[in-house]
Amino acid sequence: MAITSGLYPPICPDTIPAFIRTKSCKIYFSLSMYNSAADIKNVQISLVNQRTNASALKTSTYPSGIKIASLYYDPDVRGDYNYYVQINPTDLAEGAFGLNQFYKVQLRFTSKSASNPPSSGTALAKWLYDNMQYFSEWSKVCLIKGIEQPHISIRGFDDIEN
Repeated sequence: MAITSGLYPPICPDTIPAFIRTKSCKIYFSLSMYNSAADIKNVQISLVNQRTNASALKTSTYPSGIKIASLYYDPDVRGDYNYYVQINPTDLAEGAFGLNQFYKVQLRFTSKSASNPPSSGTALAKWLYDNMQYFSEWSKVCLIKGIEQPHISIRGFDDIEN
């Protein structure tokens, strides 16, 4: 049985620029020309630690490993990748993005407002079955990496006396 929602998956870049690991990460993407923002009620986010291949999301908040997020638009971004979702450090099991750690992100749209899915087992299977007609396919994988706040100094500049 094939079920189609009419939604096409988000168009994600392969990577996004590194970001400060203790701040929110914005995942920018574009929409298919066959969809509009009005078609999308939520965005589902899967965030996987590339080192362990396990979900990096906090299990007490996201027991299924899927975060339901809102779709945002950034009018200041030129080009196609001006829609985004946010992943906050508080969404992660560790409370922050790992230092120089890569994460795999995948997104998919829903055409019906959704709440966080159940944790696992038959409840999750039922939720997925009951709602799959409202889902797009998952996007391709986008790699992200958090870094420490950069510190810039000029060698010898601080040694000069006034």
